[in-house]
Amino acid sequence: MRSNEKKREGCIEILGQVFCYPQTIWGTLSVACVVGGVILIAYFFVKYHTTIQTPNVKVGYGLSITSTERIEKAGEATENRYQIQFWTPSAKTKLTKGIASWEKIDTDERLNEFAKDLLKDRRVRGYRRYEVTGEGISPRRQGYWWIMAADNDYSPGDFVKAYHEFWKNDTSVYVEVLRSGNSDYHK
Repeated sequence: MRSNEKKREGCIEILGQVFCYPQTIWGTLSVACVVGGVILIAYFFVKYHTTIQTPNVKVGYGLSITSTERIEKAGEATENRYQIQFWTPSAKTKLTKGIASWEKIDTDERLNEFAKDLLKDRRVRGYRRYEVTGEGISPRRQGYWWIMAADNDYSPGDFVKAYHEFWKNDTSVYVEVLRSGNSDYHK
C-alpha cells in the first residue's frame, strides 16, 4: 500500500480523475507553455470581440450613431461624413404593373452609369447597393437599396437634385440619413 501512496504523492484527484503535478523542469515548462497559450488565445479573443461593437443607434430622421473603437483606431473622421440611403429601380422593376416610365430599365448598366454620375462629385466617398424587394405606399416591387457615404458639406438636397437630374423624374425621393452623433448638421 505504501507504493500506491508514494505513486499518488504530488497528485490530485478530481471527480475520479487523477492529475499529477510535473516533477521535472521539462514537465513544468510544458504546463507553463500550455497555460500561456490558453491565456494568449483568450486575450486575442476578448480583444478583437470587444472592438467589433454594435453602435448605439437613435431612431428617427438624422439617425445618430456612435463610432466604434475599430473606426477610431483606423483614424476615420466619422464626424465629417454621413450616409444617405435610398432606392433605385433595377432591370426587374419593370415587371411590376403600374410603375412610372423612368423606373423601367432594360439592364442594370444604367445603375453603373448612375454610380459614376454620383462619384463625379468629390464629396461622395463611395456606395454599396443591394438587390431588394419592398412595399410601402407604392406597390410591391424589386429594385436596389443604396448606402452612400458623403462629406457633411454634401447635403441631402444635393443628392435629391442629382437623383432627379439622372433619372429624369420629378416625384419625391425617399431618403434615409444616418449621421454621426458629433455632426454639426442635423435636421
